[in-house]
Amino acid sequence: MDINAYISSGILESYVLGIASKEEQEEVEKLLHENQEIKNEVEAIRSSIESYAGLFQKAPPLALKNKIWDKISKEDWNEPYQNKEASAFNFKPYWIAASFILLGLSLLGNIFLFQNLQHKEQELLALQEKNEVLVQDYTSFQTNNSLLKEQLAILKKPGTVAVSLKAQPISPQSSLVVYWNKETKEVYITVNSLPGLPDGKQYQLWALKDGKPLDAGLLEINTKYDKLQKMKLVEEADAFAISMENAGGSDIPTTEAIYAVGSI
Repeated sequence: MDINAYISSGILESYVLGIASKEEQEEVEKLLHENQEIKNEVEAIRSSIESYAGLFQKAPPLALKNKIWDKISKEDWNEPYQNKEASAFNFKPYWIAASFILLGLSLLGNIFLFQNLQHKEQELLALQEKNEVLVQDYTSFQTNNSLLKEQLAILKKPGTVAVSLKAQPISPQSSLVVYWNKETKEVYITVNSLPGLPDGKQYQLWALKDGKPLDAGLLEINTKYDKLQKMKLVEEADAFAISMENAGGSDIPTTEAIYAVGSI
């Protein structure tokens, strides 16, 4: 290889400026390891370019300028530019693959967000249902509390006496308490335990005075027995009893159907 001709070719300047082809770059880098003269020339070119960059107001060395223009003049500008490295490496399949990857990631992200949103909606619905249950429980508590206060107010009225009705052999588990106010004549009853009623039957309360029964009212059908039920006013009584009668009540109690009796 004619070293002087190679130095004069402008390849070294192109290499330093970063515009040499891949083949030229590889060739120069090989020569840099093998030829000291080439290495010195490259360093000199770099030094000249750095000096020019530091003193850019000055014109570049004429020899360097001529070499660069000589390199440029040798290029065939009529031939369409083609980047050899780019042409050797087809980017299209990789762009397509990258596009599909990005699309897949986007879809996965959307699916994750959608599932997360559904999960949050389910949690919100569960909280709303739980809140509704709590509201219902609180409302029920307030109602029961108000009822309890009313019942306590009734029981605390002056003149109120509590009469426990004792179960009869026909119904050993029966348990009731009658509250009678001798002054206001009001009667209330609370049922702790009574057998279930057959169809067409109803429990009836009786006030007994000197052994004579007086209708004191029918227990409400299809109601909870754990609350005070207001019965008829009773003027006089020395005992109370409860019996099972036909729906609508009777004028006199059915003797064999008396479930509980209690004396005042």
